[in-house]
Amino acid sequence: MSLYKALIDFRDNENDPMWIGQEDSDDIIRVKTVIKSNRGKSLLGLDFEQEQYLKLFMGDGEYDNNRFLVSVAFGGGYYGDSVFIDSYYHGEEEMKEGYIFRYFSEDNMKKLESIIKFTRPKLSVRRNDDLDEIGQFLLNSYSREADEICSVYSYEYDRTLIEGLKEHVIQRLCNVLIRFGIIEKFCASYYYTTVNNLIKVWEDSGAAEDDTLLEMLKKLITKYNLELEEDLHDDYYQYWDDKNFDQVSFDRNVGRELDRIYEKIEEQMESGEFQVNMEMINFLDEYGYKMDRWYDFPKEKTYGKKNPKRFKFDGIFDGDLKIILTTQDGSKVFYLNLDQLKNFLFHPELFD
Repeated sequence: MSLYKALIDFRDNENDPMWIGQEDSDDIIRVKTVIKSNRGKSLLGLDFEQEQYLKLFMGDGEYDNNRFLVSVAFGGGYYGDSVFIDSYYHGEEEMKEGYIFRYFSEDNMKKLESIIKFTRPKLSVRRNDDLDEIGQFLLNSYSREADEICSVYSYEYDRTLIEGLKEHVIQRLCNVLIRFGIIEKFCASYYYTTVNNLIKVWEDSGAAEDDTLLEMLKKLITKYNLELEEDLHDDYYQYWDDKNFDQVSFDRNVGRELDRIYEKIEEQMESGEFQVNMEMINFLDEYGYKMDRWYDFPKEKTYGKKNPKRFKFDGIFDGDLKIILTTQDGSKVFYLNLDQLKNFLFHPELFD
C-alpha cells in the first residue's frame, strides 16, 4: 500500500492511523487528532528534519553554494568564519581608503581627532580627502591596534550581511506552503494540515500514488516555481541594512584600540621616540611622500637616466623608516633613520 492510498483508506474506511505511519517512509506525518464523525478533517502534523524541508527548495545544483548559504541562514553549516568577505583584508582596504571611519561613533571620531592632532597635525579627520592617508598612517604606525580595528570591522560587516541573508531566505522559504493549506508552526520544522487537504495537495501536485511525501512535495514546489533559483551569493551587498550592524559592539572595540594608541603615544613621548618619529613624518610630509605608494627616483638624482629602481615607505618603527626597494634583481628592505633617509633620496647611488 502507498502513503497516498493509506490516507484515502484512513479517511474512507476507518483504517487505523498506524497504517499512515507505516507507509510514511520519510517518517514525517504524525496523526494528531482523529475526528471520527468526519475523518477527512482529522489533524496531521508534518514533522520535518530541517535538511529535509530545505532540500525541497533546492534546484538541480546550478547554484551549489546556495545549500551552504541556506544552511547559514537557518543557523547551521557555519562556525564563525567569514561568509561573504575576507576576515581581515576587507577591513584593511576599507581603512586604506578611509571608508571605515564612516562607522566610527562621534566619541571615537573625537578620540581619533586627538590622536591625529598629535601625530599628523596637517591632516584632519573632518576632511574626507585626508581619511585615506589617516587610515594608512594608522596601519603603518600603530599596526597592532589598527589591525584589530580592521578585523572587528570585517567581522561586524560580515555579520550584517549574514543577518540580511537570513531575512531574505526566511522570506523566500518560510510560510510558503500556507497557500496549499499547510500551516506553519515552526519554519522548516513543523506544520499542520488535515487528511482531506493533504490528499488534495497530492492530487494537485501531479505526483504518482506510490511517491513518498517528500517526492510529492518536491513536485508541488517545482510545479509552482517555488524553488530557490537565484544565486544567493551573487550581488550579496543587497543584504546590507544599517539596522543589522552591531554599532554598540563595534564602538566599544574601536574605542578600546584608540585608547591603546593614545597610551602608546604617551609612552613614546616619555621615551623621546615620539619626537624622532614626528621628525621623520614631517620630513615625508614636506616632500610629499606618502606611505605604501611606489615612487621612482627623480632623474636629476640619477644623472638624467631612468633608474629601474622603485621604492615605497612601509611604516616607522622606533624612529626608523622601513623602505622596500625593488631592483632588477629583486627587492630589498631597509630600516633607515632620518639622516640615512636623506642620503637614500638625494644620493641613491650610495645604495647600489
